[in-house]
Amino acid sequence: MLKRTFFFALGLLLTSNAVGMTDSHYASVRLRVAKYDIGYTVDFKNELLSARCAMTVYNPGDTPVDTVSLLLYRLLSVDSALFADGRAVGFDQSVQTFSDWPVMQQNYIRLSPDKPIRPDDSLQIVIYYSGHLLGYTETGMLYVRDKIDTNFMILRPDCGAYPELGVPSWKTNRAVGLQQFDYVVSVTLPKPLVAANGGRLVEARDLGKTGTYTFVNTKPAWRIDVAIARYRTIDSGQDRVYYFPEDQTGAHNVVGAMERTLRLYSKWWGRLPGYRGFAIIEIPDGWGSQADVSSILQTAAAFKDAGQMYQLYHELSHQWNTASLDSFPPRWEEGFATFMQYLTMDKLEGDSALDKATDRILKSVKKELSESPDLATTALIDFGRANHTDFSYTMGMLLFRLMYDLVGEDEFHSTLGSFFQKYRDSGATTREFAEYLKSASGGRLDHVVDDWILTSGYARTLRESDRWTQVEAAYK
Repeated sequence: MLKRTFFFALGLLLTSNAVGMTDSHYASVRLRVAKYDIGYTVDFKNELLSARCAMTVYNPGDTPVDTVSLLLYRLLSVDSALFADGRAVGFDQSVQTFSDWPVMQQNYIRLSPDKPIRPDDSLQIVIYYSGHLLGYTETGMLYVRDKIDTNFMILRPDCGAYPELGVPSWKTNRAVGLQQFDYVVSVTLPKPLVAANGGRLVEARDLGKTGTYTFVNTKPAWRIDVAIARYRTIDSGQDRVYYFPEDQTGAHNVVGAMERTLRLYSKWWGRLPGYRGFAIIEIPDGWGSQADVSSILQTAAAFKDAGQMYQLYHELSHQWNTASLDSFPPRWEEGFATFMQYLTMDKLEGDSALDKATDRILKSVKKELSESPDLATTALIDFGRANHTDFSYTMGMLLFRLMYDLVGEDEFHSTLGSFFQKYRDSGATTREFAEYLKSASGGRLDHVVDDWILTSGYARTLRESDRWTQVEAAYK
């Protein structure tokens, strides 16, 4: 498991206006989660979620931490907290507004262990909590429609369905970066509902009118997603597709597309090390596709319409991402995935999607640059810090199209694949990625890297170009 120690400027840590914040509470962001063991029970009649969550946290820093600070969905409350030996852990909780996101509210929980967690030491705490889920659409996250509903529901971090280390500050939590942990998660449901997760299904226990599904992660995870519906499944080797009954034909199409895409990407970038299977889980449109290390939450559009399969190509390409070590990741991998979705359409469907998309995105990016002057002066490497990560999808797509055109298909895939294989275990910063591109191309991509990653020079080129061929010519 990757361990990192995170340091924060004192000024940043003291900027919050949230009630009850102390330096010791902020210090707890140094902690990391080693393992989750979560058991959910869903009461659909009363729209109530109950859970037992055992968390093992450790301190990778060099100073003791005396408070464990957690965030949970605003309508979920902690009923009790215990040490592993059954003794009660003191805690307080209150719904608080994020200091730098005024429409976001979460239950802020402060646990007080009987002694500080020393450097390189760990602590297991068991938390019992319950309450309701009603989404977070009011925050602007329109895809977080999560609710307790027999038609479909999902338990995921986007809606705070399980406690995560953090404080009521988006910026502080982002600076910590992603966790990497192991998990065991079980869900008890009334029949005929089925739980779906990207981990290995180790038990499906029949309890008469209910059933319990238990999953174990197959790779170190950074999130836990459990979707619940009247799922049916298709198994293909180590892979599994969970689909809605009415989408059986589309599910078989998805299986075929997944197999073809994984073969193509493995050919281009090398096989995924330690491959232990993959799950694609259908979710309703509008709930947000999402890839993690062992699964994809795929909206129903790709199951119902073969013309929407590009969504699957996009998410599958993320399996070849390396972990970002940036304090504020710019999410350039979204630009890569967007480029790959169109290139894969060309390769597998015989389409001219890449050229059409490039022309469309070029116009879109030029419009954004003219309407948002701040974008035109921000380098991609700083998109995370400047909160411009949405721009990584479009501007980033053009970056990868430009590299592809300049070095050619074979060298492009060889370079991206070798970068993944080199940094797959350690992770890498965006600056390391930039330097790798320069070195691997023998200097041929120096100007592109400088303009499109390390500075905002790309903006001038795009403003002066009406067609993609003009952009290419500026770097040949």
